[in-house]
Amino acid sequence: MRLSAVLTAAAHQAGLAIEKARLLAAERQRADELDVLRTTMTDITAELELSSLLHAIVERAAGLLDATGGELGFYDEANQEVRIVVSHNLGEGYVGTRHALGEGAMGRVAETRQPPSSWPPPRPARRHPAHPAHPRRA
Repeated sequence: MRLSAVLTAAAHQAGLAIEKARLLAAERQRADELDVLRTTMTDITAELELSSLLHAIVERAAGLLDATGGELGFYDEANQEVRIVVSHNLGEGYVGTRHALGEGAMGRVAETRQPPSSWPPPRPARRHPAHPAHPRRA
């Protein structure tokens, strides 16, 4: 057998192994996501205290997204603002913070009714004064 044929066969085998590893990692990720969803559904049916349930949901969502933290806000249509009701791993004092439409990421979601992934390239941010200017992973 010629050296080029051996190298071609080895390259083909390596390619197959890489593809198999990628597929296994994707399947593992999907299984983890389904497990978090199952656990969350169990909590929804068992947890009667809304604040605890919402905090558990935000904590799990942050974990799934590999984010450093997360928030959940309720939109107040009468006042055209979002009030933070849950803050996970973002420091103290965010619960109760209010965001006007267009202010910060949460206010922008409320304004556009679109997830951040659908936004056009960034415009100058109108950061809410309660949020520090240090980087976050979201």
